[in-house]
Amino acid sequence: KLSLSLFDQLRDLHQLDSGDRRLLLAASILHDIGGFIGHKRHHKHALYIISHSELPGLSQNDMLMVANVARYHRKNIPRKHHQDFMSLSEADRERASLLSAILRVADALDRSHLQSVHSVQVTLQGKEISLQLDGESDLLLERWAVSRKMNLLEKVSGRKVSISF
Repeated sequence: KLSLSLFDQLRDLHQLDSGDRRLLLAASILHDIGGFIGHKRHHKHALYIISHSELPGLSQNDMLMVANVARYHRKNIPRKHHQDFMSLSEADRERASLLSAILRVADALDRSHLQSVHSVQVTLQGKEISLQLDGESDLLLERWAVSRKMNLLEKVSGRKVSISF
């Protein structure tokens, strides 16, 4: 829910379409699937599982996009030596990076896995993306997680991200 809300509110920034939204939805649902192999490096396991799977209505390239978006929901950002990422076209690498950036922030907004953040309001002002959180308690864990995972969104958007509640 949060990843799609961010996608919709950032539409003026990313200029992606409904097909990309569908890929984000798939990646949002599947991003932690690698945990069935093991928690450590589950993002890499997710890449493998998704890229070697089929989902009705998604092409092989779509599945590779979903796999890469899920892969980068955690820690590292895409790099030139990451073979699965570099196998995408340049345009697809840009799209995957944007979608991964959105998923990373959405994942951080549910860091506790308790759905403490009920909604997020995005405001674009100049060179800043402002995220206003609505939820339970002080959202300290979620705010900390976003501060650690907003780097990719800042990189792909060329804007600073700020958080308030």
